[in-house]
Amino acid sequence: MRKKRFILFDKIVFWLITLMTLMPSFLSAYTAIDVLAAEIGTVQTTLPMDDGTASATGTVNGSGTAVDWVVTVTKFDSEDERAPKLELEYSSGLGTPYNISTNVQQINRTDIGAVTVLKGYTYSTAAETLTMSFTTDITDHYAETVSIKMLVSTLSEDESGTVNIFESGNARTLSLVNPIAQAEAEAAAQAEAEAAAQAEAEAAAQAEAEAAAQAEAEAAAQAEAEAAAQAKAEAAAQAEAEAAAQAEAEAVSQSEANVESTVESLESSKLIVVDELPEQETELDSVAEPVSLEGIANDPIIPVPSTVALLFGKSTLAFVMDVGLALAATAYSDTIQVNKTALRNLGCRTYEVTLTITGIPPLKPVDVVLVLDRSGSMSESAGQYSRLYYAKQAAINFAGLVLTGPNAIPGSRVAVVSFSGPQTVTGYGNQSNATQNLGFSTSVTSITNTINGLTASGGTNTQAGFIQAGTTLAGANADSNKVVIMFTDGIPTASNGNQYGPSEPTVHNVHTIAAYTAGQALHTSARIFTIGLLQNMPTNVRTLAIDTLTKAQNAGFYEAPSAQDLQTIFASISQQLNYSALNAVVTDVVGNNFNLVESSLPAGAVYNATTRTITWSPGTIITNAQLKYTVQSKPEFEGGLAYTNESATLNYTNVNGVANQTKTFPKPQVNVPTRLSVSLTDATILLGDSIQLAIGNDPASQNYMSPITGGDGNGTYTYAWYVDGSDTVISTAENPSVSATVDTKYKLIVTDSSGCKAIAYMWIRVETGSLTIRKENESGTVITDNPATFTLTKNSTATTQATAANGFAEFTGLTRGTYTLQETVAPTGYIADPTIYTVTVGLSTTGVVEVTVTKPGTPNAVTVPSNPLVIKNAVDKMDIPVMKTWNDNNNSLQTRPSSITVNIYQNYQEGDLPYDTIVITPDVNGVWSGVFENIPKFESPNELYIYTIEEVGVDKYTAVVNSSENGFTITNTLNVGSLAILKVDKSDPTKNLAGAIFELRNVDDSIVKDIDGNEVRGTTDSNGQITWANIPYGTYQLVEIQAPDGFNLLDEDIEVVIDADHTHVSKTIENVPVKELPATGGMGTTVFTLVGLAIMIGSGFVYKKKK
Repeated sequence: MRKKRFILFDKIVFWLITLMTLMPSFLSAYTAIDVLAAEIGTVQTTLPMDDGTASATGTVNGSGTAVDWVVTVTKFDSEDERAPKLELEYSSGLGTPYNISTNVQQINRTDIGAVTVLKGYTYSTAAETLTMSFTTDITDHYAETVSIKMLVSTLSEDESGTVNIFESGNARTLSLVNPIAQAEAEAAAQAEAEAAAQAEAEAAAQAEAEAAAQAEAEAAAQAEAEAAAQAKAEAAAQAEAEAAAQAEAEAVSQSEANVESTVESLESSKLIVVDELPEQETELDSVAEPVSLEGIANDPIIPVPSTVALLFGKSTLAFVMDVGLALAATAYSDTIQVNKTALRNLGCRTYEVTLTITGIPPLKPVDVVLVLDRSGSMSESAGQYSRLYYAKQAAINFAGLVLTGPNAIPGSRVAVVSFSGPQTVTGYGNQSNATQNLGFSTSVTSITNTINGLTASGGTNTQAGFIQAGTTLAGANADSNKVVIMFTDGIPTASNGNQYGPSEPTVHNVHTIAAYTAGQALHTSARIFTIGLLQNMPTNVRTLAIDTLTKAQNAGFYEAPSAQDLQTIFASISQQLNYSALNAVVTDVVGNNFNLVESSLPAGAVYNATTRTITWSPGTIITNAQLKYTVQSKPEFEGGLAYTNESATLNYTNVNGVANQTKTFPKPQVNVPTRLSVSLTDATILLGDSIQLAIGNDPASQNYMSPITGGDGNGTYTYAWYVDGSDTVISTAENPSVSATVDTKYKLIVTDSSGCKAIAYMWIRVETGSLTIRKENESGTVITDNPATFTLTKNSTATTQATAANGFAEFTGLTRGTYTLQETVAPTGYIADPTIYTVTVGLSTTGVVEVTVTKPGTPNAVTVPSNPLVIKNAVDKMDIPVMKTWNDNNNSLQTRPSSITVNIYQNYQEGDLPYDTIVITPDVNGVWSGVFENIPKFESPNELYIYTIEEVGVDKYTAVVNSSENGFTITNTLNVGSLAILKVDKSDPTKNLAGAIFELRNVDDSIVKDIDGNEVRGTTDSNGQITWANIPYGTYQLVEIQAPDGFNLLDEDIEVVIDADHTHVSKTIENVPVKELPATGGMGTTVFTLVGLAIMIGSGFVYKKKK
C-alpha cells in the first residue's frame, strides 16, 4: 500500500509541475490572438473595415492538414474609384494561400514580402461585394495553434502595391487549434496513459508475486528495509532541491541587485554619461537615442528558465541535466527525401503539383551567438515594460529552450554579444560599440545573468554587432552548427569610423550598407537570422530597415509586430537551429503539354517563361519544405496521358557540409480530358439587316454552330459573345441577334462546368448596294471635269453625290429598300435630266446584292441598265434678243433704212467671222427687234461665252449697243451738227451786217430741215450772226437770198459739209456794198432793173440744172 501511495504522489507532483509550466506559456501564446476558434476546427468573425463590412470563416478541412477560408468584403459607395482589398500575413504555422476562387471573373493577386494581397480587378465608385475562397496548408506540426493575420480595406489605383497590415489598427489575427499538434499530443497522452497503466499493472503483479513468495517474516523485514530506503531517498531529494533553490535565489538576488543599482544610479543622477566626453554632462538634445527612464523603470529581473521547459507550444515535459561532452567530428546520415504529386484541381484540365522535400535533422550540437541591440531606443516603453525587457525575456527563454528544453542537444552552447553606438549625435561609431558579454556557455544561469545585466544607451552600430559576432564565432566547435541571431529595434545610425546620423534615413547610406555587408560576411561560416522590432517607424524608414535586415540574413528575417511577440519569434527560431539540408535549390521544368498558372507560384519561386523552368530556393530544410503550384494543359493539347513536368531536381548541401548533392523528383503523369471544341461558319447580311447568330442547320452552309465536344464538365455550358479584339461581352445568349454595319468578326467563348473553354470565330459579312452613274452629252461623250449633282432619297433621307472629274458618280453603302434618284444640278452648260428614277436594293437568294433601276414609262415603268446608269444631258443654249431703237424724231426726215443687219460674235477677236447674223425689220407696229436663237451659254464648265453684236452701218446714223440680262439694245441716233454764220462788210470786216437772209439747201435745191423738221433759213441778227443746230449730216449749199441793205448779194453759193469730222461748222461771209447808179443821162433805172432780173432768172436755172 505504501508503495502505491508513493506512485500516486509522484503522479500528482508530475501534473502540478506540468500545469505550472504550461500555464504561463499558454497565456503568453494567446495574448497576441485577436480571434480564437470558437470550437476546434472552425473560426468565424467579422473584420473591421472603415468603408465597408467584412467577415471571415476558417475551417480545418477533412484531411486535417489545411484550413479552408472564406472572406467576404462589401465595399460601400465611394466618391473615387476604389477596389476591395484583403491583405494576408501567414507566418504563424500556415502556408501561402492557393486554390483561390471568387464570385467575380478576375481577381488580382500580389505577393509583397511575406504578405499576399488579393484585390478586385476593377476600380469603381459603386458598392461591390467580393467573396474570396482559398486554402492554406498547416506547415507547423508542433504549435498548439496556427493563425493568420488579415486586413480588409479598399484602395485606389494609385495606392496599388502598398501594404498596411503591420500598421493598421484594423488588422486581426485569426487562430485555430492545430489539429496535427493536437493529434500528436493526444497520441502522446494516450501512449503515456497506456505506459502508466502498464507500469502500474506490472508493479501490482510484481508485488503480488513477491508477497506470495516471501514468508511473513521476510515480508516484515522487507517492509522495514523499504522504509529505510525511502527515507534515504527523500532526504537526498530534499537536499538536492534545497541546494538548487539556494543557487537560484542567489542568482536572482544578484541580478535584482544589479538592476536595482543601475536604476537607482540613473534616477539619482538623471544624467547620461558619455564615453567620448568623460567628466562632462551632455545636453539631452545632443544625446543619440536618449534613454527613457520611464520605459525601464518598471522592468523586473527575468528569472532563470525552469529546467522543465515548453517546446514552443508542445506539452511535453522533460527533466534535463547539463552535460559536458567532448564531441568528436561525426558523420551524419543524409535523410533528405523528395516526392512529387499531381492532383486534379478546380478548373479546366488543371492540376495542382506538389513538390515535397523531407528530412530528419540530426542531433547536432549548435553554437548560437545572440547579438542584442542595447541602443537608447530599447529603453522605450512597449506596453507594461520596455523593449529591452521583452528582448531579454525572449533571449533568455531562447537560451533555456536550446540548452535545457525537451529537444535540447547535448553540446549546444549560447554566447551573448550586445551593441549600441555613439552616445552623442556628434560621436563616431567604432568597434568598441559592440561587446562580447559572454562567450559560448552551456549555463542558462550565466546566460540569464549576463542578459539581465544589459542596459540601454547610445546609437545603433549594427555593423559592430555583426563583426563582434564573427569574432565570437571563432570559439565555436568545429562540429557544431553555427547560428547568429541579430536582434535590433531600429535602423543603423552609425558604423565604424563614421559619424552618427541620420536617425531616420530613407535610402541606403554608409551605415546601412556597412551593416548588411558585415552580416553577409558571416554567411559562409554561420546561418544568420535577423529580427526587427520596427514599431512606430515612418513607412519609408521601416522599408529601408527591413531591406537592410533582409540583405544581412541567409536563414530568415522576422519582423516582430510588437515587443511581446519577440518571445514567439525567438522560440520559433529555436526550432530551426538544426537542419536536414542547406542551400536547397529546386529546378523544375514544366511539361511541354502544360502551362504554368503563374499566379499560383508562391513567393520564393520564380519562373523563366523562355526555358519553362521553375526555380525554387527553399534554402535551409529543417524537417520539410513544400512547393505547390498549378498547371493547366495547353489549349492546343488534344488530351490523354501526359507528364506534368519534364524533370525536377533538388540540389543541396547535406548535413555534413558536402555541397552539390542532388535528388531527382518523380514525374507525375495525368490523364488529361480532351479539349473542349466548337466551330462556327460565316454568314452574309445586307446592311441594315439583323441576324441571329449560329442558328443554321447545315454544316456546309452559312451561320452554323457545330455540336460542342470534349471538356470535362457535366454537359452544361455558358456562352460569351464578343466582337473580336474587344473584351466587352455583347451577349451571354447561345444565339444572340446582332445588327452589324460593317464586316465584323465575332468571337464565341463556350465554357463548361469545370471551366474549360472553347473559342470559335465567325465573320458576318455586311454587303451593301452601290449605284454608279455615268454622265454623257447628247452625242454619247462622257462629260468630264464638269460635275453634275444627283440626289438619292429613301424615307425622306436624302444623299447627294456629284460626278467626279472622270464623269462618274457613285452611291455606296446602300441598305435594303427603295430609293428615288434625280439629277438636281446639271453640268455647267447643260440642261438637267428631269427624269425621276426608282432604285431598288435587295439581296438575292444566293447572297448577291441586286440594284435595279427603273424610269417612268407607258404603260409601265421601264427597267434601265444600271451598271452603270447612263444619264445624258443636252447642251444648255439660250436665245439672245436684240431690240432696235431710233433717235431721229420718229424718222421725221425719212432717213431710216427699211432693214438693218446685226452680226453676233463668240469671244470676239479681230478678224473673227460672225457666229450668227440676223436681219431686223420693223413689225406692223413699227417695232424693230430680232433674236439670236439656240446660242450656247458655256465655252467650258467654268467659263461662259462672251457674246458681242455689231450692227452693219446705217447711213447718217450712229449706233450704240447696250447689253443686259434680257439681251442687247441697239440705239441708232441720226447724226447732226450745227452751222454758225457771221456776216461782215467786206470793206470793213469789223462791221457785222444784219438783215442778210440765208437758206441751207440740199442738192435738189430744197431747203434743208433740222431733225425737228424746221427749215434751215434765217436772218442775221444785229450782230451779223445766225446759228442752226440739229442739222443732219450732209453736204449742202448755203444760199444768200437777200443781202443786207446797201450790199450786193453774194455772187456764188457757199458749200457746207456737216459730218463726223465737221460737226460744228462756222462761216464768215463778206458782202460788198452796192454802188449808187446815176439817175440822168441814160436810160434810167428801169432798164437796168429788167436786165438784172433777167440775169437772176438765168442764174437760177443754171444752178438747178447743175444740181
